[in-house]
Amino acid sequence: MALLSDNKQGLGNLTVENLVQQTSTLFIAGQETSAIALSWLFTELARKPALQDALRTEALELRAKQVPFEQYPLLNAAIKASYMALTKYLLFK
Repeated sequence: MALLSDNKQGLGNLTVENLVQQTSTLFIAGQETSAIALSWLFTELARKPALQDALRTEALELRAKQVPFEQYPLLNAAIKASYMALTKYLLFK
């Protein structure tokens, strides 16, 4: 909140340099979170070849029909499950 306090210029203690530093921190943190979630997903897929085959089949069939990725039921379920597993792991570690 100190960065956003009001002053005459309306920027408070927030300088351009601080803004760039904060933005890059958020960007890097977001990349790291996504990378960890994808790592969990790929690890589970390596452990479950049948799921990997089912996802591949779904992707080939739906991609041929030009279905948007958001409408891939198995892929979306796998992504949600990996995020849930990651959240559970981080919360109860």
